[in-house]
Amino acid sequence: MVDIAIANQLAIKNTMYQKHPRRLYTWTSPDTKTRNQIDYILIEKRWASTIQNVITKLNADCDTDHELLVATLKLKLKCKKNGARPIRYNVKDISENFKIEIKNRFETLLGDIEEKEPEEIANEVKAIYMETAEKHLSKRCSRKQSWISEETLNKIKERKEAKATSGATSDLYNK
Repeated sequence: MVDIAIANQLAIKNTMYQKHPRRLYTWTSPDTKTRNQIDYILIEKRWASTIQNVITKLNADCDTDHELLVATLKLKLKCKKNGARPIRYNVKDISENFKIEIKNRFETLLGDIEEKEPEEIANEVKAIYMETAEKHLSKRCSRKQSWISEETLNKIKERKEAKATSGATSDLYNK
């Protein structure tokens, strides 16, 4: 069993915990005198820390001469990220140059629209908007949140500057 576990990078979890001898055996012979530990819980080493405890349930009604092995698992699941977040642009201040360039580029796109596939046209429309936005629009900053006032942001900046120059901020708190 140990050779199989090493070859396949598995952990034998019910041997990892110190238990009372009556909690270790998993098989009882028909004469009820011989008891052995012959059942094991194997798990990939990468997931070995998810098993918190392994115990045998004695006298479980399973119609077998083996004892029931029970493992307690604790999983922490993380949300799978779908890649980079999309770039957000500040569309409140759209300049006249942005509008003109979009109009000109769409006119050239409309000129040869008959020989293109719909999917290809959609990709070109997206590319036109993204390239033009990159040139003419500023990126939206998500750090500055609406509930933080301008005065608070100035105080934070002032404190950071004082901390960087003097190393102490106690004089700022006394003001």
